[in-house]
Amino acid sequence: MRAGARSVLGFLVEEVGLTPEYVRERITTVFLDGQVVDVLEGAMLRQGSRLALSAAMPGLVGATLRRSGPYAAMRAEITRTPEHELEARTGAPVVIHVKLFNMLIDEIGPVLLERGVVLERDAVGALGLAVDAAPSSPDDLVELRVRFR
Repeated sequence: MRAGARSVLGFLVEEVGLTPEYVRERITTVFLDGQVVDVLEGAMLRQGSRLALSAAMPGLVGATLRRSGPYAAMRAEITRTPEHELEARTGAPVVIHVKLFNMLIDEIGPVLLERGVVLERDAVGALGLAVDAAPSSPDDLVELRVRFR
């Protein structure tokens, strides 16, 4: 992510390039740092945040976890409370962890890979890729960008 705290919706629309309609209609289940998110505009991503996105999941669990669904009251204890105060954005880039599930892997995965991902140097080696460049950060992280043809 480019800089400072940003809402989940802001990240998906401004950084990833998804339309608000796609986000509203297709991404039905959102977890941020282990909590279910109903209000994407009120959930702030910060350094190290873990964001999990899913399209509709079947069954009672899927219906219960669905964003602002009719069974949302059944998961009140694990639902993230909207944050009303936004933090000022700094000039430093923010690294977050994004997990995609089911159909979103094929739909959003290539877009995220083209924008770049950050992996630990050891993980890059496990993929069978050679890394000759110096580390891109003091944490021994490597940024990869993938092009699809």
